[in-house]
Amino acid sequence: MESGPLGPQRSIWDIIWSCLSTIYACTWVPTHPDVPVSHKNFMKGLIQSRFGLMCCAIIAPEFIMVWGIQQRLGARRLALKYKEYGWTKVYGHFLQMGGFALNYGGDNLILNEDLLDKLLRWRKRQKIYFELITEEEIKDRSKSDGLSKTIAAGQTLWFIVQCITRRVKGLVVTEMELAASAYAILNIGIFIIWWDKPMDVRYPVPIHLWDMQRRCDFESLRREVRNPSVRIHGEILIWGLIIGSIFGGIHCLGWNFIFPSLAELISWRVCSLLITIAPVLSAILLWYDSKKTSPILLSHLTVPAQLLLSILYLISRLFLLVEAFASLRKLPPGAYSAVEWVTFIPHI
Repeated sequence: MESGPLGPQRSIWDIIWSCLSTIYACTWVPTHPDVPVSHKNFMKGLIQSRFGLMCCAIIAPEFIMVWGIQQRLGARRLALKYKEYGWTKVYGHFLQMGGFALNYGGDNLILNEDLLDKLLRWRKRQKIYFELITEEEIKDRSKSDGLSKTIAAGQTLWFIVQCITRRVKGLVVTEMELAASAYAILNIGIFIIWWDKPMDVRYPVPIHLWDMQRRCDFESLRREVRNPSVRIHGEILIWGLIIGSIFGGIHCLGWNFIFPSLAELISWRVCSLLITIAPVLSAILLWYDSKKTSPILLSHLTVPAQLLLSILYLISRLFLLVEAFASLRKLPPGAYSAVEWVTFIPHI
């Protein structure tokens, strides 16, 4: 930051760095992927990796939040279900993310809730014996640390305070800063949702079965196990769409921003409206389709309508991301004015 005739000034690189570092802090640091499994399909493995989740968080952060809400509710339910065994939400998250694997004779089988119920019944009948690791051992396997979370939280707080202060003082907030603010606001919720979930556990913890009567018992478990499908409950999905609408609404705050051209201004308005309205329309379609009294014709139109809304949403999101960068080529003079006291808040 430099001082000039108009007061403290910032460069375009200061703007880019603050925005990119905030987006990184909001999409990489709070992302908690499940335990990776070996995929023959490279794309499937990439999507489920932390990098893939970060890309998803950049394009559609509300879906990351929906997934996180589903996991948090599931972890809380599992903690209550297995309370007599001393379970907490940490155990619940670890089970859901594929953190436990049965081991017998060198074979591994990822443990899920159904298999755990069966194993616990077998243990009560003294048919088998096994022990799970402690909560402290689970946390020890987690790559999460207080320092990275503190830095990310501090960067998020600083960026939000800076943007609010600029508006209060009548200074220009760039389109890129507005887009980064949307990520920063959602980041607060994602941090809270995944607070108890272990991070970056690379391999499942093996559970060794002792005193198993017959090998066929393990084989029966293998036959019964099914690959868990990620199913989002309707109510949670609707809430996620509402969150997506709020995320889009933040972009609408740039309705009267100064753009390099009139075409870009109109395009920003249209795309901002689309990413705000599309989730609401999707939620209405899901609710209407769930009603048994809905006409058959309209039920058949739901899927094409949802597909169209998804395509429009994706195109609009990508445009807003590109335009946030493109608008930096011609900023109004007020965009370079800096708020001096904000720089004293620790940030990246």
